[in-house]
Amino acid sequence: MDRPASWLDVEPPVIFEDECDVFITGTGLLNEWKWPSIPGLHNFTGEILHTADWQESFTANNKRVAVIGAGSSGIQVVPALVNKVKSMGHYVRGKTWIATQGSEDILKARTALQVGDATNFTYDQKEKDNWKQDLDAYIAYRKQLEFRLQGSHEISYRGSARHTQARVSYEKMMRDRLKSKPELLEQLLPQFPPLCKRLTPGPGYLEALTAPHVSTISSPIAFIDATGIVTKDGTRRPVDAIVCATGFQTTPGSGFPIYGRDRINLREKHKMRQKSYLGLCTDNFPNFFQSFGPNTFPGTGNLIIMIEHTHRYMAKILHRLAYGNVRTIEPKRKQVDNFTNYCDEYFQKTVYTDNCISWYKSPDGRSSGQERVTALWPGSSLHAVRALESVRWDDFEMDFCDGNDFGWFGDGSVRGERNVSDNIEELTWYINQTDFLHNPLPSKITETQET
Repeated sequence: MDRPASWLDVEPPVIFEDECDVFITGTGLLNEWKWPSIPGLHNFTGEILHTADWQESFTANNKRVAVIGAGSSGIQVVPALVNKVKSMGHYVRGKTWIATQGSEDILKARTALQVGDATNFTYDQKEKDNWKQDLDAYIAYRKQLEFRLQGSHEISYRGSARHTQARVSYEKMMRDRLKSKPELLEQLLPQFPPLCKRLTPGPGYLEALTAPHVSTISSPIAFIDATGIVTKDGTRRPVDAIVCATGFQTTPGSGFPIYGRDRINLREKHKMRQKSYLGLCTDNFPNFFQSFGPNTFPGTGNLIIMIEHTHRYMAKILHRLAYGNVRTIEPKRKQVDNFTNYCDEYFQKTVYTDNCISWYKSPDGRSSGQERVTALWPGSSLHAVRALESVRWDDFEMDFCDGNDFGWFGDGSVRGERNVSDNIEELTWYINQTDFLHNPLPSKITETQET
């Protein structure tokens, strides 16, 4: 940033100023939960909760509970509450796909020898101890799971054979799990393809909906009064508690103002079109980086390895700033445009641009009523790992201290030589990098060898 900014710490409410050479946000994509826009919501006199701001003191026992929302959060909270409540009304605005459990056969084979559910289990201490002793077995098990996970990317391509197979498989699984209430399939099964919005296996979700004390309600909510919910078909249902599984604010930019050169507000910059370089940084915001900014979330694959490689990439830039005599660094505008344009072109061949309501997308400020995929990385998680392996320095503008782009060369000595101490590693670190290309000599020479 060009000048210092103020931070607000709400606990306690103290404003303080701080300065830094590099500013990195790690707030992620989903960090501002939101209440649903339903008239009368806060006129309700019972308990109101949001899944992202859960009150630990809440108990659902023997209560009439309404769950609003059937996204990832709603799919998780319904089975968690179903056996505790007196009755449940699940308000479903849109339809959604439920996926089969990933690597289900591997998990079931593992749990066949012990008590447990293959869809929701823990690794017991004995198993973990065994893996500590047999690292090859641990790696082999992990690779089995990762192979299935990483092999799913083709499903995201519209019209691909894998996508067609997945759609048939998911529909059959949903039909089988809803067989005691087959009418629910029509309420839940979407016309849009799987993966258009975030996909979840939802362990126990469909089974919970078939319980006799659970009602799945697809009529939109008209308003909420002091003690109940009224839907647009005129039905009023009294409830004791309302659980809002209604997601997060996904407005472009951070939840707090971030200003770049010439007082450019990042949120205002993104309103027209979210633009970034590899989702990490953008032009006119020197020394500013985002951990999971625009177009960084994996549509398929492994989120964890993307986080790890994102931070390794940042670390390489920080090393250049620290030791390369670099004062500021930012991506070239041309490369920001190149990455953004590539994203738009790439997603046209995927199911993510199909007609569904998804937080993967945000309004395109250049065209009224149009949306762009702004949350997802344009490719697989393995593609991201490869792309982030090395920094393309030619894609960045760098400003050097004192205008000296050769300042990295130093003064002809290294730090340990300037004030020699007893720390042997400071002057002999290079020996640690020795690679032995032969077996070590035997510690003792036998009598036969001596003769």
